[in-house]
Amino acid sequence: MPKIEVSYTDYLKETNKMLGHGGLLLASTDAKGNPNAMTIGWGTIGIIWAKPIFVVLVRPSRYTYDLIEITNDFTVNVPHLILPIKYRILALFLVATKISLRRRVLL
Repeated sequence: MPKIEVSYTDYLKETNKMLGHGGLLLASTDAKGNPNAMTIGWGTIGIIWAKPIFVVLVRPSRYTYDLIEITNDFTVNVPHLILPIKYRILALFLVATKISLRRRVLL
């Protein structure tokens, strides 16, 4: 699926809500394009020097950290709010787990 550029304000309300209630999905790829995902429940959204930013802290010990350093790319994904919270959390868990297991097989 191709990336779609959106304004940071398009889903700001949903993003802030999910940061505090269930989390978001940070997705990245390795140099070969293999997917990687991790769930996040933290981040800062704001404006610096008239440019929108989304700051996400990823520990250097995480596999995701290395991928972001290599590719200089990641996306923050917000589960759709139409789903009940328990299903949004389950979806985050399943996606992150499936990709993590797939990564182990590829290595």
